[in-house]
Amino acid sequence: EFITSDYFILIYKLKIDNNHYICKIQLIDEFKNTILYNDYSIVKHVLKDKNLILGLAEIKNFYYHPKKYMIVINEPILCTLSSIINILDNDVIYHIITRLIKIIEYIHNNKYMYLNLSIDKLVITNKGVKLLMYTPCSKFINERSEFYPNILIKHMVGDPIYGSININNRNSGRRIDDLESILWIYLKMINDPIINDILNVNSILTIVKIKKAYLLEKIE
Repeated sequence: EFITSDYFILIYKLKIDNNHYICKIQLIDEFKNTILYNDYSIVKHVLKDKNLILGLAEIKNFYYHPKKYMIVINEPILCTLSSIINILDNDVIYHIITRLIKIIEYIHNNKYMYLNLSIDKLVITNKGVKLLMYTPCSKFINERSEFYPNILIKHMVGDPIYGSININNRNSGRRIDDLESILWIYLKMINDPIINDILNVNSILTIVKIKKAYLLEKIE
């Protein structure tokens, strides 16, 4: 079952022995420079807490054919968050948000930022909500433990609906941007009208104005 595609990666739900594994596929020319290999490497070598991170499958989880394809199999899931978003109650929403905060805290503690949170990147497992992909992760400090500056970049990263105001303004990002993204995900789950307001406009500038107005109103 096809789930989504992002970063040139095709993502499927694959049934093996009554378990629904996540299967990620990328057509490739080279090996270690591929986006899917980065996703695989982060989970294998850096983000290894399987309680919080969508780990690699216990069965064979890596396939590679030179100049053709790379396949990575992640642990089983129950469903995508988007498939059940309309039936969530307040207790479940609270559990999802608190776990998402813990996941982002864990990523930050490993000196990475995510900066690309969205409903489409969240899945439900038997341990709770988890992120579907980890290739968006980027380091926030260099080899000398210096913070990378939050600077204007050519192309905006992430989903404009769930991205922070800073990210929507095409800045490279800070850790706090991940926390703001969790706010917009929460507002989507509780069906707050602001998400529809954002969806009904085509301009990033207008999205930023709507978000700023919303936050200022809540602060006041």
